[in-house]
Amino acid sequence: MSSKSQNSNLVPPAPGFEPICHVCIRMFASRPEKFTHDPSSKHRECVLCARDFCERHASIKHMENKAEFERYPVCEINHETYWRNHNGIGSLTPFRTVEEYKENCESDTD
Repeated sequence: MSSKSQNSNLVPPAPGFEPICHVCIRMFASRPEKFTHDPSSKHRECVLCARDFCERHASIKHMENKAEFERYPVCEINHETYWRNHNGIGSLTPFRTVEEYKENCESDTD
């Protein structure tokens, strides 16, 4: 069984709260005593890995340019490593960088 499927069952959703940040799920799985859940945190879907993340786990590098981040939200994980380790997940296109995402997605709309 993959670690993702094991970990995703460990955090019960808070009443009326969806989605749950994938980084928070991993943190809870490894150190539940240190986990704090902030239901007021704004969540987004990462354009690179298509998973939900909270404000605490946004990419600091990408947060520097607020307008760019609003258009292309990115979580803090290393997407190069993520896609190397999760090759062939369903029909998802593996984007490793925002530039790669823009190149592929914006050319589709031209």
